[in-house]
Amino acid sequence: MSNLLKIYENEHEGVLLGDKQEILQDLLAVIESTQEKNVRLTKAGIPPKPLWSAINERVLWCDPKRILCDWDECDQVRFLYSLADQLSLITINSDRNLIIGPGADLFFTALPTRRADMLMQAYIEFEEWDERCDARNMHGHRLNFGQTFRRDFLQNVSELRRALLNALARTPKNEWVEANVLAFAISRATPDILISEGDDSPDLEDDEFDPEINRLVDYWLMLCTRFGWVDLARGLEKTLGTPAVRLYRITTLGYNLLHGSAGFRDAQEQKELSKRKPFMVQPNLEVVVYRDEADMADEYLLRRVADPEHFPGWDDRVVTYSVTPESVLNSTNAGLDPEHAFQHFIDLSKTELPSTFAVLFSDIIRKRNRVKLTQGLTAVELQNQSPEILASLDNAGFLSFDNLYLISWDRWREFISLLEEEPREGFRYPSPMPLAKMAGSKLKLMWPVLPLVSRDLLELLEFTGNPLATALNEEKIAMIKQAGWTEQDILLAIQGLTNGTIPKRLTALL
Repeated sequence: MSNLLKIYENEHEGVLLGDKQEILQDLLAVIESTQEKNVRLTKAGIPPKPLWSAINERVLWCDPKRILCDWDECDQVRFLYSLADQLSLITINSDRNLIIGPGADLFFTALPTRRADMLMQAYIEFEEWDERCDARNMHGHRLNFGQTFRRDFLQNVSELRRALLNALARTPKNEWVEANVLAFAISRATPDILISEGDDSPDLEDDEFDPEINRLVDYWLMLCTRFGWVDLARGLEKTLGTPAVRLYRITTLGYNLLHGSAGFRDAQEQKELSKRKPFMVQPNLEVVVYRDEADMADEYLLRRVADPEHFPGWDDRVVTYSVTPESVLNSTNAGLDPEHAFQHFIDLSKTELPSTFAVLFSDIIRKRNRVKLTQGLTAVELQNQSPEILASLDNAGFLSFDNLYLISWDRWREFISLLEEEPREGFRYPSPMPLAKMAGSKLKLMWPVLPLVSRDLLELLEFTGNPLATALNEEKIAMIKQAGWTEQDILLAIQGLTNGTIPKRLTALL
């Protein structure tokens, strides 16, 4: 990029500042849409249409200059839903109902730069939406970048986004740059980014860029603005009839994320956030929020414990939430840690908490279940790594058992930075696809290497054949019970493997 880098020094107009809050509010809208009533996925694992409508009613619809060329409803909603799923803000239970996922509390209550880091990682990895064929213009028409309308591009969506972000990372901080410079850099580094199998690469002169890549960059920079990674503007051209040049400027947040400094700002951010006192808690259990002092973590936790029937909008700078015993109990049943939420109110309240508010949380804390899932982890098995890398991981405090490392989601970028590479092979639990299936009285393993779920039960069952299978008859069930398994334990274990599919004949045996 350096040979064509042109820092724009002329006048500019139409500045659109990156807004990291807007995408967070829309992701929160996806979570809340799943909580209005039970939302059950179809047998194909697809959310029902009423959920699309519920999300659509909650997201922040803005004018075309603000929100990605004013996407068509289905693409906008699908983008947000898929991103929330990748972040584990939502998940499914054994009945295929959508519930709040283990990543929600971790994501929204993380320090701002770590939260943005998790968002960037999720954006790179999620595959259900592709900029090249799911983007829409301001009229709702598909943009379809590239020479074909197919999805069989030579590069997958993760490779596409890494190429775009790698080019963006070479932008100088706090300087306006012409957007076509980004298109030129990508045209040289990854000329096949819009090419499908059988297509010809564009024939470019040394000083040219692919116009299709330039069109993609113009669109993609709007997405970066929505994430808060860049600001946009247009230049003022003195020649009459000359089209205004599009300009972009990488923000401090975007620069820190792309240059790997997110993990080193924790102490500073924690110190700045601790100075805030955005809450005023009233004796009648109403909480006044001064949003100029609040962070998204404050708003998220309050919306988890407050009465959803009276949520305020996002435009006012001072708003009031109403907390009730029922709303706090419901949030606890949905997985929120009441002790963490209560401590948050203590730390950020302008005055001492009223006794009515303190007693409410004390009662909930005393009655709550003692065991719950609060955080998701990534497990990585390392082999043939140098002693120096293993020592750096141990010194950084990463938990390990033999060669298996457990990484919390907010430390993933820190882990791969020390590892000096990113693991690419893996799988997620709960799996979107069943790991086993019932065929009559037989339990067949679809992915025999993967089912870590109920591993101790699988070892008792003695699988044979290809594919591996075992008969769940009266003799086997009796043997499992003799080993200490209850009927409920057996049922839950098999449901975890089959994504809830249990034949009636097996239920009768249990």
